[in-house]
Amino acid sequence: MGKGYEKRYKVTRILLADYQLLKSLSQAAGISMAEALHKIITRDWAMA
Repeated sequence: MGKGYEKRYKVTRILLADYQLLKSLSQAAGISMAEALHKIITRDWAMA
């Protein structure tokens, strides 16, 4: 991979069960998985 890619993105490992939960939450809320993960991390999910 090029250095530009490494500067823009970070690799995150996630358990399959956590991935499935994140996917179902994002689909239920109608948002992307990235946005759902961000909301969970920043605690915005509980405010939505």
